[in-house]
Amino acid sequence: MRLLVFVEYFPPKLGSDRRIYEIMKRISKTNEIHFIAMPPFRWLSGKFLPEEGKFRFHLQKNDIIEKINGITTHFCRIPRSILKLWKISYKLAFFPTLILLFPRILVAVRKIDPDVVVLNYPSIYTGFLGLITGKILGKKILLDFSDLIAQYTTDFLNLKRNGLIATFIINVQNFIAKSSDKIVAPTNFIREYARSLGVNAKRIFVVPNGVDTKVFDLKNYASRSKSKADAEGKKLCVYCGRIESWAGINIITRLCDIFQRKHSEVKFLIVGHGNENVTNLQNTTIMKEVPYEDVPKILSAADVILVPFPRNVVSHAASPLKLFEGMSMQKPIVASDLDGIGEVVIDCENGMLADPDNVDEWFEDILYLLNNESVATEMGKKARETIEEKYDWNHIAKLFEKACVEDR
Repeated sequence: MRLLVFVEYFPPKLGSDRRIYEIMKRISKTNEIHFIAMPPFRWLSGKFLPEEGKFRFHLQKNDIIEKINGITTHFCRIPRSILKLWKISYKLAFFPTLILLFPRILVAVRKIDPDVVVLNYPSIYTGFLGLITGKILGKKILLDFSDLIAQYTTDFLNLKRNGLIATFIINVQNFIAKSSDKIVAPTNFIREYARSLGVNAKRIFVVPNGVDTKVFDLKNYASRSKSKADAEGKKLCVYCGRIESWAGINIITRLCDIFQRKHSEVKFLIVGHGNENVTNLQNTTIMKEVPYEDVPKILSAADVILVPFPRNVVSHAASPLKLFEGMSMQKPIVASDLDGIGEVVIDCENGMLADPDNVDEWFEDILYLLNNESVATEMGKKARETIEEKYDWNHIAKLFEKACVEDR
């Protein structure tokens, strides 16, 4: 079977791109896998400033093809003249970018001739171009509906949810979902969202997120130093993720303030990149975004791992990879009590769920785990057992491959 996947970040960066990469890397052992990597929207819009050379493939004179970990990746170039338009306004640059990319992508899809076109998400960008080119060429379309990307985009661009542009973005997402031959959803919440659009339940496959349990394994880290967090001999709470309000960082900063006042011996480590200012927290160490391979070592030092998200429709749909990574590291987790997360975490058994609108509940749950080591240890063991049983990427990849070939 030959699969063609539309992505933005490659090598992967954000959760949905990491998900599809981990799945396809495993499927590539028995199938032919191609990626079409488009210039990331966050980069084009200036909302994300990468380190030098991060997206060099998109700035070449010709499209670049590289084979990495069994995946043949076709990088779409973007002329610097178009980049200048993006610097002026995404509203000015977006449609010229689609018009520029469309014929080149159409040629690439025709040449690759996939059995199935996989859309990494139903965005007005990669999702729309992938759907249109696939339909023109008569290809089967599978949508990996990994999150509510349209609702996220409207928040990301600070659009009014009921405004004209926001409505257009959401309508395109819904059109892509209804037009795809099959949908893979990581949560039941997204499955029900798709069904509410009129999608036949037989066309929807639930394939959850996962983690590499061999990489995220506490046994690999005998030395669990807290020195980088200036927390040797102290209790340490760790957050790894985006330092932005949509990712729940405001819950973390409020927790830091409460612990500073009431239990200053407890330290926090925040690891990631984002737009929120977290530099004034007294009992907290801030680390910039680290290479993905360094994340397990950082998590190994944690006494409690935090997975916050605010309460909204985007968060209810989410199944964050950091949740699976923390649980795989056999650590007690305190996470937001939301639909997608609640499909994995059983409160007070393999983790703790806290109301994202009640920071005092978070404080009490964290303090309980820090003061009851045996409970925390047992909870961490059950978390690891849950991950090993259901959420290893090898198992997830088999489910995804089955969805690609199965007809209901």
